[in-house]
Amino acid sequence: MYREFQNDDEDESLEKIQDALERHQYSELELCELKNEIQQIFAADRKVPMAESNLGRILENIIY
Repeated sequence: MYREFQNDDEDESLEKIQDALERHQYSELELCELKNEIQQIFAADRKVPMAESNLGRILENIIY
């Protein structure tokens, strides 16, 4: 996964995520689980810097 995104800028990465979500047609339950997993990753170090917070909102807009 890391290699897929390592050379992308933010816009390219977000576009890849959006394309994958559309292509796979995930259910509402699957999208909710994805959102929860993303939040767990961000909270793993018990810190939520502004960049992670902003990225979380952007990803939520893409997911829903």
